[in-house]
Amino acid sequence: MPHSSGGGSHGGGSHGGHSSSHSSSHSGSRSSSHRVYDHYMPGTNRYVYYKAGQPHYYYSDRKYQKEKSPVPFLLVFMAIWIAISIPFYIMIIHVPKKLVMDYNSEVIIEDGIDVFTSGEETELYDELTVFSDETGITPAIITVNNNEWKGYYNDLENYAYDRYVNLFPDEKHWLIVYSSDLAAGFEDWYFEGMQGNDTDGILTEKLTDKFNEIVNQCLTARTRYTVKEAFTEGFNYVSENGMKTSADPGLLLFMVLHSSIGLGIPLSMIILFLKQKKDPDEKLKENATLCPSATDALMEDTCEYCNGVYIHGIHTSCPHCGAAIKAKSGAIGYRLNE
Repeated sequence: MPHSSGGGSHGGGSHGGHSSSHSSSHSGSRSSSHRVYDHYMPGTNRYVYYKAGQPHYYYSDRKYQKEKSPVPFLLVFMAIWIAISIPFYIMIIHVPKKLVMDYNSEVIIEDGIDVFTSGEETELYDELTVFSDETGITPAIITVNNNEWKGYYNDLENYAYDRYVNLFPDEKHWLIVYSSDLAAGFEDWYFEGMQGNDTDGILTEKLTDKFNEIVNQCLTARTRYTVKEAFTEGFNYVSENGMKTSADPGLLLFMVLHSSIGLGIPLSMIILFLKQKKDPDEKLKENATLCPSATDALMEDTCEYCNGVYIHGIHTSCPHCGAAIKAKSGAIGYRLNE
């Protein structure tokens, strides 16, 4: 059904239409689930790993585990957030589409009170035709005396509604009713717009409010503008701006905040995680061997093939070169509890 696009009057001005935390070890090693120490602490086990031909030890309540990266989870979260946000991004941008002119699109000017000269009517018709060609919306301007509706309708809006539904079987017209009367000794004028529902994608509330403002200002300054010039100014503005792509400021602000939360925070977490100093022995610690005791002295021995030092009694082959180790120790010393 058609609805008001707003209007204005001599005394009332224009009006609008309706329409997670990480724990760090004592020695600085990273672990999200347990602590890692470089010396014995009660309740910990001793582990040995090898680097550059020498044994290295750490103490922990369980075997070292590399901290799980939150990056994959955060990336999935961001992807889901973007997918959910797509409809909102689409709503931000308003791209008007010209209406298909598959209806009677004859521009109508019905001047019932002779407010236009023949020359003015021709010029106004040309302006309305430009608007119609740009938008696919067919405009119609009807002028009537106030007596046509006062006393019969509550207001000009109801009268304009009746005129629309009786004139047009479609929802693609924009009817402007201009009403005036000089009986009171001054020109008591009104105007009201009635637009079909199919025009809403172009004749937005913001656009029609501006149209009403322009027309009302011009009609108020009657010494400088005629009625024809007032409507020409209004339609000229709509023709130039009605088909422009625009963004809703409120939704734009919402999406900036929305993106800051949904994308900015996870991205910051990813950057912070990637910038953390990694333990250079992380891989070696993951493959460490549990020592028989966390406090007893350990006997170190030397491989006769590669001269790498290893802990005697817990390996069947050299942890450095893989060669079989001698069954009897040729110990080079003991490693005491640190």
